[in-house]
Amino acid sequence: MDSRIIKKKRVLILSASSKHHELCVAGLDILAKKLIRLVSDDEVTDGAIPKSYMKNVQIGDVVDVCVVRAAPNACQPENYLVDLNIPPRVRVHFNNADIIEHMRPYLYQESFIFGNQYKVLNAEEMKRSTRSLAWVQVDAVSIHLNEHGKTRVSFWYNGVYYHDLCVTDREFFDLDGNGVSFSKAYFLMSLPHNPWQPDAETDLYFKFVAMILPSNKDATEYDFDIPF
Repeated sequence: MDSRIIKKKRVLILSASSKHHELCVAGLDILAKKLIRLVSDDEVTDGAIPKSYMKNVQIGDVVDVCVVRAAPNACQPENYLVDLNIPPRVRVHFNNADIIEHMRPYLYQESFIFGNQYKVLNAEEMKRSTRSLAWVQVDAVSIHLNEHGKTRVSFWYNGVYYHDLCVTDREFFDLDGNGVSFSKAYFLMSLPHNPWQPDAETDLYFKFVAMILPSNKDATEYDFDIPF
């Protein structure tokens, strides 16, 4: 018999980005007023959420999800283990303007994004990090495909230029050669659980842009209300 105690959380879904062919799902815990990440216990996908679980959910949906317990790890204190046998229940949908307004109190205020002005953190910087999710307002956003067909983004934050960060927001995987740009946008940014190509001397943790939401001015150019 399964003795797990199931609790409900009401979550504003902010991202369902690509992770090992499944999803990295994160959002705002409405009642606790904090960013959280929903994870599975699938070790093969490093805790990714199956696409089938999110098939009826859109970015901007406020959903009730059943969680088993908090599941923090050394790099991601915001994780919660989801009961995948109970599908999320959609309560209401927020459009882009609603999301921006609701998330205003949660804007990231640090001098640098995750502690430095680069696209990666080294192992020591990662140890000092106290969060792995951030809702960030940025300027002069330029999104493009690199020479390997991977989506990258450059932008300004707090007077500092960030160049060619990894994008895992699937809405921006199929860009044409010209890419896309926005004068101002909001990002949900994420740090990984494991380093890229683990090595005791050169562990690097890439910063991921898990969701890109243009500001109200630019939002009419893009429609994000697309089912997964």
